[in-house]
Amino acid sequence: MSDQSNPRFKQAADPLDQVLRTLTAEQKVYLRGARAGAPAPVGDQQSGLEIANIAGIAGQTRVVLARGDDPAELGNELRRLSTEIIRLGGPPAGAAGRAALMAWFQADASAGPAFVKLCAQLKERLLALDQQEAGRAAAPKTEPPTNEEILAAELGRQLHANAPGDGFRHVTAILVVGGKVYRGKNAGGEVGLVTAELVRRLADKGEKWSIPNCAEVHALDAFVKARTLADKDAVTKALEGSRAIIATVSAKGQPLATWGPCGACEQCRQWLEKLGIAMVKG
Repeated sequence: MSDQSNPRFKQAADPLDQVLRTLTAEQKVYLRGARAGAPAPVGDQQSGLEIANIAGIAGQTRVVLARGDDPAELGNELRRLSTEIIRLGGPPAGAAGRAALMAWFQADASAGPAFVKLCAQLKERLLALDQQEAGRAAAPKTEPPTNEEILAAELGRQLHANAPGDGFRHVTAILVVGGKVYRGKNAGGEVGLVTAELVRRLADKGEKWSIPNCAEVHALDAFVKARTLADKDAVTKALEGSRAIIATVSAKGQPLATWGPCGACEQCRQWLEKLGIAMVKG
């Protein structure tokens, strides 16, 4: 269903796009996975994250609607929803708070359906924008794609891939160097000696950590092995001027077992910065 059919959005030009521009990456992950009859998150942390996403989407939509000449019916319904979330204790209320909020949704004949309809419209627009971005990345060009364009396309595919549901924290790092993609996983096994010695030497602050547990390390190791780089100096030289970039996504803790952005650990941030590899949030 197109947003143009909803009179609640007629007081502003392209308000759905305005809302999407203000949403966080986590909120967009929630929208991409939103579906009727979705299983409830497990535990207080995931339930709290879902409540936070609902509150954030409702709040940002209210801000956009308030810019129009008329507050609109949807704005009033979302205000009621925000008030109820606060009354229930917000994200810290965890699983009990989520259960109470879902019960309120079912009992309320207007605010609940209005929010579900809003999410469906935002999801439709977001997926259309994802497809446009993927199309632009795949379109023939006279100029080769940049590292940024390649990473954006790879992230788009990863965010829509099926996420494992085994409860393990799956992390995937995507490294782009010189137009080529190198992937790593946090369960990738041992890494090569060159990579292990290099990151250990560069990550010299903070507590010790298990090098093979980091997806970013495995992505770098894939690059080192593909280029058959023999030592740390060869790695450093190969990365010079390459405008290398990396992004990391995780399938653990997302509301509907979907992939979402996550940051590098303290140790990985150290060696990534020293090697000149820019970190991009997915």
